[in-house]
Amino acid sequence: MPNYDSISAEDYKTALKSLPDWSREILVLQFQSPRHEITAARLARQLGYRHFIQGNQHYGATAHLVCKVLNVAEPPSNQWFEALSVAHKNNGWIWTMRPNLVEAIKQMGWSSDNLTQRIKTYLLTWNPNRWPWEDLAERSAETLAGKGIIASWSCGNTKSIQPGDRFFLMQVSKEPKGIIGSGWVTTAPHLRLHWDGDKAAAGKECLGVDGEWERLLNPPVDTPLGMQELKKGRLADFNWTPQSSGIRIPDEIATELEEKWAAHVGKTSMSVVTIDAELSAMEGAEKLALVRHRKREQSLRDAKVAEARKLGSGKLKCDVAKCCFDFEAVYGELGRDYAQVHHLKPLADRTKPSQTKLADLAIVCANCHAMIHRGGKCRSLDKLIP
Repeated sequence: MPNYDSISAEDYKTALKSLPDWSREILVLQFQSPRHEITAARLARQLGYRHFIQGNQHYGATAHLVCKVLNVAEPPSNQWFEALSVAHKNNGWIWTMRPNLVEAIKQMGWSSDNLTQRIKTYLLTWNPNRWPWEDLAERSAETLAGKGIIASWSCGNTKSIQPGDRFFLMQVSKEPKGIIGSGWVTTAPHLRLHWDGDKAAAGKECLGVDGEWERLLNPPVDTPLGMQELKKGRLADFNWTPQSSGIRIPDEIATELEEKWAAHVGKTSMSVVTIDAELSAMEGAEKLALVRHRKREQSLRDAKVAEARKLGSGKLKCDVAKCCFDFEAVYGELGRDYAQVHHLKPLADRTKPSQTKLADLAIVCANCHAMIHRGGKCRSLDKLIP
């Protein structure tokens, strides 16, 4: 039996540095749980899987990777989890993270891990039997015409959803069941008036998020992405009819869902990959991450333009000192809302989403933008023009 107690915090840190994001997320979830304890069933639910078996498999695979890096011998009966946790039974197995692993995660800075802010995909649900959507046909027509709509939706008890995350809407309980909508989260979860009319009349609230809906089907007319398709391939591993809204969809399942959804409804913001050389060279989750990142960047650009107009009394001028070029002032209506948005902090790796804020962006004209980056540099806006 390998002596896992002999694995030091420094040893664990060596192994942690080599782990893929999905393994890192598993350990962060366990670390952030009370007493650093977790079960296979709870882990599976938090990762968005249907069965505890997937929780077992992913946790065991993570432990196996750690052992491989550290050259630790295979445990008896393939119980790889023992490399990460001490297990005890209480109506099922409970894994308690080993103290040295806890310390290693603290030293790595994962205790307040930015990975939890990585763009994720969530499943929201709609039960027509409990809430009739009276303006669904109108909303559906708006998205079909290319108009994004902002609307609030219940997210159950899920508080981990972040602005910029992806969501899909599932019609449950009433046929035809299936995916009927998609979009992007625009706010963190917040209390809102309850969606149930009687509860709302009693002053009760529920947790919800606002979202920008890019496509919404009208089931009496449009056919949802149905259960038959959702039971194929990797999609079959996910529970598409959960008891509550706001369930996380694992990345590898989200990738397949995006492809099926795009094929079902036509072009979506996640399927614009045909003319981009950088994107067409990527596959799977890597491509999905970059497209999601760029979608968020577009939203940030629009928000930055709106902010600049507000601060500039309706004008959109270049932020470079001594320039202040205004496209609309020179070109009239043709130049309205035209400007380039510059990252004050360069993005070193476009394939990895980053949490850009409006304060990290600046409005610049095309000439200044070219001069800022000429020779591969990123020059200060204040000193660009002598």
